[in-house]
Amino acid sequence: MKNVEIFKLAVLNELENLLCSRQIKIIVLDETVSTSTYLLDLIKEEYCDNVAVIAFRQSGGRGRSGRIWHSDNANNLYISIAVNVSGDLSEIFPMVPLAAGVSIAKVLTGFGYKHLKLKWPNDLLFNGRKVAGILCETPGLKKNSAIGVIGMGVNFSENRFPDDIAEIAAELADMKNIPLPSRESVSARWIIEVLSHIESLESGNTEKLVNEWKSFGEPFGRKVQTGGVKGTTVDLARSGRLIIKTETGEQFEIPGGIVEYID
Repeated sequence: MKNVEIFKLAVLNELENLLCSRQIKIIVLDETVSTSTYLLDLIKEEYCDNVAVIAFRQSGGRGRSGRIWHSDNANNLYISIAVNVSGDLSEIFPMVPLAAGVSIAKVLTGFGYKHLKLKWPNDLLFNGRKVAGILCETPGLKKNSAIGVIGMGVNFSENRFPDDIAEIAAELADMKNIPLPSRESVSARWIIEVLSHIESLESGNTEKLVNEWKSFGEPFGRKVQTGGVKGTTVDLARSGRLIIKTETGEQFEIPGGIVEYID
């Protein structure tokens, strides 16, 4: 296992070499309950942003809707970043989960992983199995700004998944003949991509993100259920919401939640 200080310096060097537009504080931990929980507690003490927390292990990793994220393997990446989001929050904030998903898809594609797909809003899949997951939370809202805590876990290699997720989880090592990137490089590049997308959203450009999501997203036309609605996925709205058409022809724009395939 790499020393936390060596890991931290490697991430900072990557950020510097990639000309990161913001000064990012990096915190690296041997183990924590969850990187997002650590950040949320930190923000309670002091309102802060542009802080990233990376842990080698998590004892209580969290996913959406109270689900557990398997995170006792130090080979994987567990990272959360706190970012300030300014502007029309009703329009921008629902797009942040999509931005986080597109960001990791772009980063890993850049390392040669060409067959990754996003399941709305931001589960990253390989052959229909999850290789990365994202959880976005909002600990503090102001009139025209908010702190967003974006947590992400990426399965790299040598995972022993619990029986209940073994059939639906994947790791980067499943994609043969592609050298595993360093977690430091993935961390730095993901941070930069997230910040870039948020800056674009703050400028009012939501169309760019929607189009990028579609380029990575699973094809529309799947039968799904979410939030009590059953139907077929049709498109992504300009707001980032998933458009579902029911058997009766009604269309619904889904703002968030867990999407389950039923086809």
